[in-house]
Amino acid sequence: MKASAGAGKTFSLAREYMRLLFCEKENNAHRHILAVTFTNKATGEMKSRIIRELDLLAHATASSDHRDYLMEHCGFKSEEELGKAADKALHGILCDYGCFSVSTIDRFFQQTLRAFAREAGQVCDYKVELDRKMLVEEAVDRVLDSLSEDRMDLLKWLSDQSISSISDGESYKLEKELGDFALRYMSESFRAKKEAGGIDTGKAFSEDNIRLLKDKCDSIRKNFRTDFGA
Repeated sequence: MKASAGAGKTFSLAREYMRLLFCEKENNAHRHILAVTFTNKATGEMKSRIIRELDLLAHATASSDHRDYLMEHCGFKSEEELGKAADKALHGILCDYGCFSVSTIDRFFQQTLRAFAREAGQVCDYKVELDRKMLVEEAVDRVLDSLSEDRMDLLKWLSDQSISSISDGESYKLEKELGDFALRYMSESFRAKKEAGGIDTGKAFSEDNIRLLKDKCDSIRKNFRTDFGA
């Protein structure tokens, strides 16, 4: 699910989780559901939201914003029936919290690999080390190696960036510049600021916006040099 901050992603995902929970007729249905997030913060928010909503459904069903939706999609005939199902589901999760599977995607894959370490040819005490810089460098190399004449837009952009930097008397290394940008773009701080500001990166980093930003920066630098006699 892709949406800006405050659009209701956690609300919708919690609702979908509860729908699956109630539609599964077996006991301990939470053991058969996996919810995957990207960050530890999102995992905590997701778990808290599900627990809070189940408690509300169990003890004040009429006050829940999910009541009508769940009654319609899960076949409940009354609020009382929904409340009892919520109470049972909540009790099952709290008494079996270790199997309440809401985790980050990297943790999920690590758990899966560890469970099948022998089949994957790994020793059981292996360690996973994520070298983000190394991955970014490899990704940049692949992008540059894959450049061809059918990507003239990208070639022109890279060429313009190189010429602009050289014209300003700067030392310019294409691989390093792309790598530094990618590391900043992938950082947790950037992701948090993007979510908080509701930024659409597709629009924010469009060719037109980048050109406008560059022209504005060039103008500021030119005026600065003029003002200080540089």
